[in-house]
Amino acid sequence: KMVGREPPAAVTLGEVVDARRVIVKLHSLAMDPRNRPFIARDDGCLHNIMRTFDYPAEDVVFKALETIAYLASHSRENRVLLICHQEGLMERLQDLSDTHPSEDVAALAGHLLTTLSEVPPPAGDSTPSR
Repeated sequence: KMVGREPPAAVTLGEVVDARRVIVKLHSLAMDPRNRPFIARDDGCLHNIMRTFDYPAEDVVFKALETIAYLASHSRENRVLLICHQEGLMERLQDLSDTHPSEDVAALAGHLLTTLSEVPPPAGDSTPSR
């Protein structure tokens, strides 16, 4: 059982199937490196990916994390877009890493958390560098 975040109470089988369809399509698109910059800039796509983090089907959550991994692996710019423009992403990854019952989901969330945490601040940021 997940601590903290509970899956939405009214999730129906139809909604899980719809979420699976959406994430499978986004995952498929993200497998092609030419699509990754466009997906990373599209708030609607990113919102749909993050929305699936709450679904009770762990294969859907894992595919969502893999999709984020594809986007993050593409370029530094994509990593910056993910952490700077997706409010709550890092917290959600931490939550999945700490509390998800699937070891695979928790491990991938932890890996993404580490990868995205290593992104230096964008140029012009007043934060001192390491």
